[in-house]
Amino acid sequence: MASATIQDVLRDGFARYRGKHKLPWHVIHAVNRMIGCRTSALGGHVERCRCGHLERVWYNSCKHRSCPQCSYLGLEKWLDKQRKRVLSCSHYHTIFTVPDKLNNVWAYNRRTFADLLFASVRNTLMKLLGDEEYLGAEPGMIMALHTWGGNLFVHPHIHCLVTGGGLTRDGKWRTVRKKCLLPRKVLMIIFRGKFLDALRKAARKGDLQPPPGMRQSQLIGLLNKLGRRVWNVKILDRYDHAQGVLTYLGRYLRGGPISNGRLISFSDGEVKFRGKNPRELDEHGRPSRKPLTLSTDEFIHRLVQHIPPPRKQTVRNYGLYANNKAVQLSTCRELLGEIPLDPGKPLTAREALARVPGWQEELCPKCGGPADIIRPLPKSRAPPGREAACPGSSSLNR
Repeated sequence: MASATIQDVLRDGFARYRGKHKLPWHVIHAVNRMIGCRTSALGGHVERCRCGHLERVWYNSCKHRSCPQCSYLGLEKWLDKQRKRVLSCSHYHTIFTVPDKLNNVWAYNRRTFADLLFASVRNTLMKLLGDEEYLGAEPGMIMALHTWGGNLFVHPHIHCLVTGGGLTRDGKWRTVRKKCLLPRKVLMIIFRGKFLDALRKAARKGDLQPPPGMRQSQLIGLLNKLGRRVWNVKILDRYDHAQGVLTYLGRYLRGGPISNGRLISFSDGEVKFRGKNPRELDEHGRPSRKPLTLSTDEFIHRLVQHIPPPRKQTVRNYGLYANNKAVQLSTCRELLGEIPLDPGKPLTAREALARVPGWQEELCPKCGGPADIIRPLPKSRAPPGREAACPGSSSLNR
């Protein structure tokens, strides 16, 4: 298969993979939705131009946040909302990574592990930036949990967008005084201590289960040992605005760990895709993307590990960007000379598509008019027959 998609791989191999592995229900549900995305399995509707020249079929999207095929609209709606909220000040992109030795602990405690990781990053930044030595003010933070590496291996870490300033207790805006947001070593030590302490407390209370084959005492011993190692914490260069990093964070909100554009081929039970190795840079100084070939089972195994449980937030707002800080955020906008926040109406599908370079609405080729929905299509196991479209029209997937 020359031109492959994630949907092709799942449709071909997931039933076989499921027969070999015990999977949680939310993974099975998510994969079934993705397999049926934009097919008759999820139903759809029929559109007809107002003069009756054209009739065509559109199939429904699955709208699952892990689906790489239909993530565009949901992502654009989130970005549109966030772009209106973020302050017009400099922002910093920070990355908090946990050691690989904790991957098994993550695998068996995803909800607890994620909650503690978010809380530890938040508490670390609030503690340091609240200190007069560094900023002495409350910043705004948008955090995204990322659970995979470039080759789809488990690699939980958090990307964080932090304002280059904050609101002081006496209601004034204060800008970060130094070029760097915080000293990297200090940030790493405080984060490491807070996160390991939170894991220890959770383990002693029974809220954090040791992986199979590991006793609680061994888990505590591992956490103590990791407290003596250097962790990977990064503070990237300052951005004059937040737009670029927002787009970067949005990739973790919807679309899953790999896009269809990274797949090279799928044939003979093997998936070939462009991997990503951050330790090896290309001629442009970016992580190299060398082809990687996996069996279908191994590819699906790596993929499904990153499907989040339902209602689990992978992007969270803290500080000035928290949902309960609308008054403080409005104060900051006024201090920075911005107009009051006007969220306006939610972005529509038509408005989102209009942002795609070169996109044009598909009009009737005869009369040039738009098409209106005339009837829904129920879910089915096979595409609808020719009776769903009039002569000369097209049956298309959307």
